[in-house]
Amino acid sequence: MDGDRSPSGLVTPEAVSLDLDLAGVGSRSVGAIVDGLIQGALLIAGFVAGSLSPAFGEGFGLVVVGVIFFTLVVFGYHGIFEGLWEGQTPGKRVARIRVVGAAGQPVTWRQVVIRSVFRLIDMSPIGVVTIILTRRSQRLGDLAAGTVVIREQKVPEPAELRLEPDPVRDEYARSLDASGLSEQEYGLVRSFLQRRKSLQPEAAAALASQLATPLRARLGREPGEVGDQQFLEALLVAVRESAAERNPPA
Repeated sequence: MDGDRSPSGLVTPEAVSLDLDLAGVGSRSVGAIVDGLIQGALLIAGFVAGSLSPAFGEGFGLVVVGVIFFTLVVFGYHGIFEGLWEGQTPGKRVARIRVVGAAGQPVTWRQVVIRSVFRLIDMSPIGVVTIILTRRSQRLGDLAAGTVVIREQKVPEPAELRLEPDPVRDEYARSLDASGLSEQEYGLVRSFLQRRKSLQPEAAAALASQLATPLRARLGREPGEVGDQQFLEALLVAVRESAAERNPPA
């Protein structure tokens, strides 16, 4: 037992339950230990490189470079990796945990920066106590940024998702460039399309809008072109066609 919590049972404003498997102190500690070892190795390597430099111990410039390097390794390491690796650091990847938004959406750079600002406090026992006491296993940085840390489980082979024939949707899909869609975003879209028939029509429409609106804005598409669910279907079709082009049948 590592002290991790059970699924969060978050509920969106549309009354849709989102079961996020929250990471607790145990798995987060594993990630922190791995990251700490990597940070330590980087600091040692930086010190050795500096000591071998002909300018070691001479000049204010070397001191400035050393301070900047130390700050980046100690305080910038987590934020840089979490921003570039969609909520993961090397340690989090080893521990199979990831930072996401409180509703399960991909973490943003703004959230990453806020978490980093609070890291100095969260490195103290206060951070551990906060994780234990909060319902969603959040440290102060998570509370301020609106994030949670989840455990990633081995994903079973997804059930086949069949879409009804729709020539308009398929034609629209050919105009979409879905190459910028992350694996997590694709998974959210596919999961919604897989389970939408089990939702109330109003809840399905609201959740489709919540998913489609930011994706439309990022792809530069107008809201009135197709409906939200048709847009999400078109994204799925575009990804499938792109994958088929990259991997044609033998």
